[in-house]
Amino acid sequence: MGIDTSSQPISVLIPDGEDATNAIRVLRCLGQAPRNTAHVLSKVGRSCVRFSRHCTRLHYYPSKNDDDWIDAIERIVRRCKINVVLPTTLRGIRLISQRGEAISRFCAIAPVAKPDMVELANDKWALYQLAKQHSLPVPPSALIRKTEGPVKGSPDLDSIEYPALLKPTSLRGGFGIVKVDGPSDLHSAMSDNRIMEDSEYLLQSYIPGLMLSLSVFCISGEVLAYTLWKELVPPKQPFSLPQFAEYIEDEQAVNIGKQLVSALGWNGVANINLVLDQRDQTARILEVNPRFWRSLLGSLAAGVNFPLAACLSAMGEELPDMRQTPGVRFAPPSASLHLLLSRLSGKGPAADFRLRDSGLGFICTDPLPELAHVLHATGSRIRRVFG
Repeated sequence: MGIDTSSQPISVLIPDGEDATNAIRVLRCLGQAPRNTAHVLSKVGRSCVRFSRHCTRLHYYPSKNDDDWIDAIERIVRRCKINVVLPTTLRGIRLISQRGEAISRFCAIAPVAKPDMVELANDKWALYQLAKQHSLPVPPSALIRKTEGPVKGSPDLDSIEYPALLKPTSLRGGFGIVKVDGPSDLHSAMSDNRIMEDSEYLLQSYIPGLMLSLSVFCISGEVLAYTLWKELVPPKQPFSLPQFAEYIEDEQAVNIGKQLVSALGWNGVANINLVLDQRDQTARILEVNPRFWRSLLGSLAAGVNFPLAACLSAMGEELPDMRQTPGVRFAPPSASLHLLLSRLSGKGPAADFRLRDSGLGFICTDPLPELAHVLHATGSRIRRVFG
């Protein structure tokens, strides 16, 4: 999965550790290089991150503004002799991108995209327009607001084929997506509470086909490492992470992703979601996540350690060979038990799920964060019941 390839040990600071689940995924990747150390800065003092064996120390600091946050980073960097600041969330990448010059005076920074490119990639409508400008395949789309309908400058709604999806332009992970079957259903959705007031939505033709996910590490728009998976078992919650995926090679999808990050001049990591249209076998871009992704441990299992690559690049180290291993199958820990129990009961998925394809191994070797989370959640429920 990963080895310590750096000539000197690297001390890393994750400055945006409030998203504990995300931070733990990154820590488990960094932990594959055992000589390195990892610190986490968080606004959440009792985070389960501190129980990970890969977390050298959790630093609690409830910064009130960006200046406070930068000051906290500098104090930790100097006190703990940190080599690399590695942002992992959209919030962290935004702030590091905007304030990178100040931080680079006292510490190396993992590569991040320019602020305007981060915002463009995170906005589904802006990304759609960029893709169209560069003749990249995307589903027909229009920009729409609940109070105004189609926004000036977007295509006529008549160009949209139904069924279609209403997608919030800035939310990720499948949140807030509404499927509409026709113009009348669209009108109903615009009138009821299925979509949010004062929010912009992308109305996008639904593309039947196979879900693909391309994860990349880039410098100046050039892809230095990537992984690509296809969906084997769909998610329990529509438009979310699949329960089971297989890492594959697909020249068309990879080339589309390379053209997109080149157009963005992208630096750092990104996750590009695509769909392979079953009607004409064309891979079409759906969205970009300009941050570390939920299937990060699957990328690690397939042979690419993206957090380590970012840290090595920040230190000016040469990257090791990080080509993915096609054929690796992976189920996130959250889905693994469900898949295993379903298969044992004889109601398993069509895909041949095996225990070795499970992400549970990462928990077995670093169990305390999940255990702490379960105990905390149980205690909270007990307190709600008994007051």
